[in-house]
Amino acid sequence: MNHQISARKLFYGKSFKATIESIDEENKFITVEGLNTNKENNKDKYCFVVEYTTEIIWRNEKIDVSDLSVGNTILITATGRVFEESPAFLEHVLFIELLEK
Repeated sequence: MNHQISARKLFYGKSFKATIESIDEENKFITVEGLNTNKENNKDKYCFVVEYTTEIIWRNEKIDVSDLSVGNTILITATGRVFEESPAFLEHVLFIELLEK
């Protein structure tokens, strides 16, 4: 994957809803597409790595990345830069809340 140095915009604890398109559980790499109901800037495709500090929650209980599936609707809260590529790379995802299975 080619990460460009220039960032498109910054997230400071910004949240948006997305549908999971793919999951690489071994590398904890997830690709999502923002929902059409999001603001214009958050309807794109994004990818990110689930870090050891990323909290994943379902109904107020912590879960593991292995509990997520393609097609799930999630709420992502991210900080840092969004690298210009296709899909855009989120630098740091703080929280993932599973909304719908």
